[in-house]
Amino acid sequence: MLDIPDRRVKTGISHRYLRPAQAIVDPDLARTLPAEVVASAGLDVVCHAAESFLAKPYTEREKPASPGDRPPYQGANPVADVWSQKALEYGGRFLRRAVENADDLQARGAMMLAASMAGVGFGSAGVHIPHAFAYPIAGLKHEYRPRGYPEDHAFVPHGISVIVTAPAAFEFTFSSDPERHQRAAESLGGTDLPETLRELMNDRTQARDRDRRHRPRTTKDPARRRSSRPGPEESRLAGPAVLRGPACGGAGSG
Repeated sequence: MLDIPDRRVKTGISHRYLRPAQAIVDPDLARTLPAEVVASAGLDVVCHAAESFLAKPYTEREKPASPGDRPPYQGANPVADVWSQKALEYGGRFLRRAVENADDLQARGAMMLAASMAGVGFGSAGVHIPHAFAYPIAGLKHEYRPRGYPEDHAFVPHGISVIVTAPAAFEFTFSSDPERHQRAAESLGGTDLPETLRELMNDRTQARDRDRRHRPRTTKDPARRRSSRPGPEESRLAGPAVLRGPACGGAGSG
Protein backbone atom coordinates (compact mmCIF):
# COMPACT_ATOMS: atom_id res chain seq x y z
CA MET A 1 0.00 0.00 0.00
CA LEU A 2 1.10 3.56 -0.79
CA ASP A 3 -0.02 6.23 1.66
CA ILE A 4 0.94 9.89 1.09
CA PRO A 5 -0.59 11.94 3.92
CA ASP A 6 0.40 15.35 2.58
CA ARG A 7 -1.39 14.57 -0.71
CA ARG A 8 -4.27 12.85 1.10
CA VAL A 9 -3.84 9.86 -1.20
CA LYS A 10 -3.81 6.15 -0.48
CA THR A 11 -3.70 3.45 -3.13
CA GLY A 12 -2.28 0.02 -3.85
CA ILE A 13 0.78 -1.16 -5.72
CA SER A 14 0.73 -4.60 -7.30
CA HIS A 15 3.42 -6.54 -9.13
CA ARG A 16 4.24 -10.22 -9.33
CA TYR A 17 7.72 -9.55 -7.93
CA LEU A 18 6.12 -8.23 -4.73
CA ARG A 19 4.25 -11.47 -4.08
CA PRO A 20 5.77 -13.84 -1.52
CA ALA A 21 6.62 -17.38 -2.50
CA GLN A 22 5.32 -18.74 0.80
CA ALA A 23 3.21 -17.58 3.73
CA ILE A 24 2.78 -18.88 7.27
CA VAL A 25 -0.92 -18.99 8.16
CA ASP A 26 -1.04 -19.93 11.84
CA PRO A 27 -3.93 -18.87 14.12
CA ASP A 28 -1.69 -19.12 17.16
CA LEU A 29 0.23 -16.12 15.82
CA ALA A 30 -3.00 -14.08 15.88
CA ARG A 31 -3.85 -14.86 19.50
CA THR A 32 -2.55 -11.51 20.80
CA LEU A 33 -4.28 -9.37 18.17
CA PRO A 34 -6.72 -6.88 19.74
CA ALA A 35 -10.38 -7.36 18.91
CA GLU A 36 -10.48 -4.14 16.89
CA VAL A 37 -7.70 -5.38 14.58
CA VAL A 38 -9.39 -8.74 14.10
CA ALA A 39 -12.68 -7.01 13.30
CA SER A 40 -11.13 -4.70 10.73
CA ALA A 41 -9.19 -7.48 9.02
CA GLY A 42 -12.22 -9.77 9.05
CA LEU A 43 -14.53 -7.16 7.54
CA ASP A 44 -11.98 -6.64 4.78
CA VAL A 45 -12.05 -10.38 4.10
CA VAL A 46 -15.84 -10.29 3.81
CA CYS A 47 -15.66 -7.36 1.40
CA HIS A 48 -12.96 -9.02 -0.69
CA ALA A 49 -15.21 -12.05 -1.08
CA ALA A 50 -18.45 -10.15 -1.71
CA GLU A 51 -16.93 -7.72 -4.21
CA SER A 52 -15.19 -10.43 -6.23
CA PHE A 53 -18.34 -12.58 -6.26
CA LEU A 54 -20.43 -9.60 -7.39
CA ALA A 55 -17.94 -8.16 -9.86
CA LYS A 56 -18.93 -7.75 -13.47
CA PRO A 57 -18.67 -11.24 -15.07
CA TYR A 58 -15.65 -11.88 -17.23
CA THR A 59 -17.98 -13.00 -20.04
CA GLU A 60 -19.40 -9.48 -20.29
CA ARG A 61 -16.03 -7.91 -21.00
CA GLU A 62 -14.45 -7.34 -24.35
CA LYS A 63 -12.30 -10.27 -25.43
CA PRO A 64 -8.62 -9.27 -25.62
CA ALA A 65 -6.64 -9.78 -28.79
CA SER A 66 -4.36 -12.30 -27.09
CA PRO A 67 -4.07 -13.99 -23.66
CA GLY A 68 -1.11 -11.74 -22.89
CA ASP A 69 -3.38 -8.71 -23.07
CA ARG A 70 -5.65 -9.96 -20.31
CA PRO A 71 -5.57 -7.75 -17.20
CA PRO A 72 -4.78 -9.29 -13.79
CA TYR A 73 -8.36 -8.81 -12.64
CA GLN A 74 -10.78 -10.50 -15.05
CA GLY A 75 -14.14 -10.06 -13.34
CA ALA A 76 -16.33 -12.70 -11.70
CA ASN A 77 -15.63 -16.21 -12.98
CA PRO A 78 -16.53 -19.79 -11.97
CA VAL A 79 -13.16 -20.51 -10.33
CA ALA A 80 -13.13 -17.31 -8.25
CA ASP A 81 -16.77 -17.89 -7.28
CA VAL A 82 -15.88 -21.11 -5.45
CA TRP A 83 -13.29 -19.39 -3.26
CA SER A 84 -15.31 -16.21 -2.70
CA GLN A 85 -18.46 -18.01 -1.62
CA LYS A 86 -16.58 -20.20 0.84
CA ALA A 87 -14.86 -17.12 2.28
CA LEU A 88 -18.26 -15.46 2.73
CA GLU A 89 -19.55 -18.56 4.51
CA TYR A 90 -16.59 -18.56 6.91
CA GLY A 91 -16.98 -14.83 7.53
CA GLY A 92 -20.61 -15.31 8.52
CA ARG A 93 -19.83 -18.29 10.74
CA PHE A 94 -16.60 -17.27 12.44
CA LEU A 95 -15.94 -13.50 12.39
CA ARG A 96 -18.01 -12.67 15.46
CA ARG A 97 -16.40 -15.48 17.42
CA ALA A 98 -12.91 -14.46 16.33
CA VAL A 99 -13.50 -10.89 17.51
CA GLU A 100 -15.09 -11.88 20.80
CA ASN A 101 -12.57 -14.47 22.02
CA ALA A 102 -8.83 -14.32 21.35
CA ASP A 103 -8.47 -17.92 22.56
CA ASP A 104 -10.96 -19.25 20.02
CA LEU A 105 -8.29 -20.58 17.70
CA GLN A 106 -10.84 -22.42 15.59
CA ALA A 107 -12.56 -19.14 14.74
CA ARG A 108 -9.36 -17.16 14.23
CA GLY A 109 -7.91 -19.98 12.15
CA ALA A 110 -11.07 -20.14 10.06
CA MET A 111 -10.88 -16.40 9.42
CA MET A 112 -7.23 -16.70 8.37
CA LEU A 113 -8.29 -19.47 5.98
CA ALA A 114 -11.14 -17.25 4.77
CA ALA A 115 -8.62 -14.48 4.09
CA SER A 116 -6.55 -16.87 2.00
CA MET A 117 -9.61 -18.12 0.09
CA ALA A 118 -10.89 -14.60 -0.55
CA GLY A 119 -7.41 -13.67 -1.77
CA VAL A 120 -7.56 -16.43 -4.38
CA GLY A 121 -11.04 -15.25 -5.37
CA PHE A 122 -10.35 -11.55 -5.82
CA GLY A 123 -6.87 -12.34 -7.16
CA SER A 124 -8.51 -13.15 -10.48
CA ALA A 125 -11.93 -11.49 -10.19
CA GLY A 126 -10.88 -8.23 -8.52
CA VAL A 127 -12.75 -5.81 -6.26
CA HIS A 128 -14.79 -2.73 -7.03
CA ILE A 129 -16.89 0.02 -5.41
CA PRO A 130 -16.24 -0.41 -1.64
CA HIS A 131 -12.50 -0.68 -2.18
CA ALA A 132 -12.54 2.25 -4.60
CA PHE A 133 -14.17 4.39 -1.91
CA ALA A 134 -11.88 3.05 0.80
CA TYR A 135 -8.75 4.67 -0.59
CA PRO A 136 -9.94 8.31 -0.43
CA ILE A 137 -11.67 7.67 2.91
CA ALA A 138 -8.39 6.46 4.40
CA GLY A 139 -6.36 9.11 2.63
CA LEU A 140 -8.46 11.97 4.00
CA LYS A 141 -8.71 11.02 7.65
CA HIS A 142 -5.17 11.00 9.00
CA GLU A 143 -6.30 12.47 12.33
CA TYR A 144 -8.32 9.36 13.23
CA ARG A 145 -6.68 7.13 15.85
CA PRO A 146 -8.37 3.73 16.03
CA ARG A 147 -8.56 1.81 19.27
CA GLY A 148 -6.50 -1.36 19.43
CA TYR A 149 -3.80 -0.01 17.12
CA PRO A 150 -0.49 1.71 17.95
CA GLU A 151 -1.20 5.22 19.18
CA ASP A 152 1.73 6.86 17.41
CA HIS A 153 0.14 6.70 13.97
CA ALA A 154 -3.19 8.23 12.96
CA PHE A 155 -5.00 6.38 10.17
CA VAL A 156 -8.25 4.62 9.23
CA PRO A 157 -7.82 0.81 9.24
CA HIS A 158 -8.35 -0.59 5.79
CA GLY A 159 -11.21 -2.92 6.73
CA ILE A 160 -13.14 -0.06 8.33
CA SER A 161 -12.64 2.22 5.34
CA VAL A 162 -14.00 -0.54 3.09
CA ILE A 163 -16.99 -1.74 5.10
CA VAL A 164 -18.53 1.69 5.83
CA THR A 165 -19.67 2.07 2.20
CA ALA A 166 -20.28 -1.60 1.37
CA PRO A 167 -24.00 -1.73 2.30
CA ALA A 168 -24.81 1.28 0.11
CA ALA A 169 -22.58 -0.03 -2.68
CA PHE A 170 -24.39 -3.36 -2.82
CA GLU A 171 -27.77 -1.67 -2.67
CA PHE A 172 -26.63 0.19 -5.80
CA THR A 173 -25.45 -2.96 -7.62
CA PHE A 174 -28.36 -5.17 -6.54
CA SER A 175 -30.49 -4.59 -9.64
CA SER A 176 -27.69 -5.81 -11.89
CA ASP A 177 -28.00 -9.38 -10.56
CA PRO A 178 -30.45 -9.88 -7.68
CA GLU A 179 -29.90 -13.65 -7.63
CA ARG A 180 -26.16 -13.40 -7.03
CA HIS A 181 -26.65 -10.75 -4.36
CA GLN A 182 -29.10 -13.10 -2.64
CA ARG A 183 -26.58 -15.95 -2.83
CA ALA A 184 -23.90 -13.72 -1.30
CA ALA A 185 -26.21 -12.78 1.57
CA GLU A 186 -27.13 -16.42 2.20
CA SER A 187 -23.47 -17.41 2.18
CA LEU A 188 -22.93 -14.87 4.99
CA GLY A 189 -25.87 -16.31 6.87
CA GLY A 190 -28.42 -13.62 6.04
CA THR A 191 -31.16 -12.86 3.55
CA ASP A 192 -30.39 -9.29 2.51
CA LEU A 193 -26.75 -8.44 1.77
CA PRO A 194 -26.65 -4.76 2.81
CA GLU A 195 -28.55 -5.48 6.02
CA THR A 196 -26.38 -8.52 6.78
CA LEU A 197 -23.26 -6.38 6.41
CA ARG A 198 -24.73 -3.70 8.68
CA GLU A 199 -25.48 -6.33 11.31
CA LEU A 200 -21.94 -7.64 11.02
CA MET A 201 -20.56 -4.13 11.54
CA ASN A 202 -22.82 -3.34 14.47
CA ASP A 203 -22.75 -6.70 16.22
CA ARG A 204 -22.54 -6.23 19.96
CA THR A 205 -19.55 -8.53 20.29
CA GLN A 206 -17.59 -6.10 18.14
CA ALA A 207 -19.15 -2.86 19.37
CA ARG A 208 -19.39 -3.44 23.13
CA ASP A 209 -16.14 -1.64 23.99
CA ARG A 210 -16.17 0.80 21.09
CA ASP A 211 -15.92 4.48 21.95
CA ARG A 212 -18.21 6.28 19.51
CA ARG A 213 -16.14 9.43 19.84
CA HIS A 214 -13.31 7.66 18.02
CA ARG A 215 -15.41 6.28 15.18
CA PRO A 216 -14.51 7.77 11.74
CA ARG A 217 -17.14 10.00 10.21
CA THR A 218 -19.04 8.74 7.20
CA THR A 219 -20.20 10.68 4.17
CA LYS A 220 -23.58 11.12 5.91
CA ASP A 221 -22.06 12.84 8.94
CA PRO A 222 -23.23 16.49 8.84
CA ALA A 223 -20.12 17.50 10.78
CA ARG A 224 -17.86 16.41 7.94
CA ARG A 225 -16.04 19.49 6.76
CA ARG A 226 -16.27 20.42 3.11
CA SER A 227 -12.58 21.37 3.20
CA SER A 228 -11.68 17.73 3.89
CA ARG A 229 -12.96 16.59 0.51
CA PRO A 230 -10.28 15.91 -2.09
CA GLY A 231 -9.81 18.01 -5.18
CA PRO A 232 -9.36 16.41 -8.61
CA GLU A 233 -5.57 16.31 -8.31
CA GLU A 234 -5.60 15.03 -4.74
CA SER A 235 -7.94 12.12 -5.37
CA ARG A 236 -6.92 11.09 -8.89
CA LEU A 237 -4.83 8.14 -7.65
CA ALA A 238 -7.23 6.96 -5.00
CA GLY A 239 -10.40 5.24 -6.17
CA PRO A 240 -10.99 5.80 -9.90
CA ALA A 241 -8.32 3.31 -10.96
CA VAL A 242 -10.21 0.54 -9.16
CA LEU A 243 -13.50 1.48 -10.81
CA ARG A 244 -11.94 1.73 -14.26
CA GLY A 245 -10.38 -1.70 -13.91
CA PRO A 246 -11.86 -4.93 -15.24
CA ALA A 247 -13.45 -5.87 -11.95
CA CYS A 248 -15.93 -3.03 -11.59
CA GLY A 249 -19.23 -3.66 -9.94
CA GLY A 250 -22.14 -5.34 -11.62
CA ALA A 251 -23.72 -1.95 -12.20
CA GLY A 252 -21.40 -1.64 -15.15
CA SER A 253 -19.55 1.47 -14.08
CA GLY A 254 -16.27 0.34 -15.57
